[in-house]
Amino acid sequence: MRRALFIALLLLGLAALGLWVYGYLYLHGLACGFESSGSETCRINAPWTLRGEDATILLIIPGLTVATLFGLAWWAKPPKR
Repeated sequence: MRRALFIALLLLGLAALGLWVYGYLYLHGLACGFESSGSETCRINAPWTLRGEDATILLIIPGLTVATLFGLAWWAKPPKR
């Protein structure tokens, strides 16, 4: 039972991590579409340069979600035999 819970939480954590990366890139692509004209290039901002609500929405909330899922998976880890 604990092994199944561990695997499920681990897979959910990996899925959330993948969605976090995909969402970060997708939202930056949307922002580039709104702020740049056709000839300019738009660069993706490094995560550590974000401030304010951008950092909260794009980094802190998803990061806490991923960390919580991995923490719960570590807590549900079956004991060694």
